[in-house]
Amino acid sequence: VAASLGKLRQFAQGALYFDGNTLPIHDVKLDALENLIAELDGEPLFCLTAFKSDVARIRERLGYTVPYIGDGTTAAQGAAWCASFGAGSIPLLLAHPSSAAHGIDGLQNNCSNVCWFGLTWSWEEFYQANLRVIRSGSKAEQVFIYRIMMDCGIEKAMRISVENKKESEADFCRLLRDTL
Repeated sequence: VAASLGKLRQFAQGALYFDGNTLPIHDVKLDALENLIAELDGEPLFCLTAFKSDVARIRERLGYTVPYIGDGTTAAQGAAWCASFGAGSIPLLLAHPSSAAHGIDGLQNNCSNVCWFGLTWSWEEFYQANLRVIRSGSKAEQVFIYRIMMDCGIEKAMRISVENKKESEADFCRLLRDTL
């Protein structure tokens, strides 16, 4: 089941891993991301990805090496990119949610847009990654969270699963508070 879910996620993202290679399937999410970047008209965008192939395909589509925080990024390089992004020198910063959900600060200095190019199963990753921009020190009146999703069962299930985990956590906290 886990392998099938993984392949469905890859398919929704637009590329399958097959025999050590990446096989492009569609560009729907890339088109949507490119449209979002155009609509933002230069406003900074913090974009979370699911797979390494997402990063490679985004870079190829945009025609330049977009900074990425995730597997293979040193702590020093990630900190430098965050500082540059927070200062407004980098318009787009890519990250994997498990690498960016904790320990990153300064993104809120210049950014009010978060994009989920690839969803996560984890409520904590979703919540904490968004908090890299939604936090004290933000100069923005509003922060916009975008989810680029396919109209398919796996992505609907992931969204619902994360929302249900949020509710479960809130229920637990209420129960804990009420019993103290």
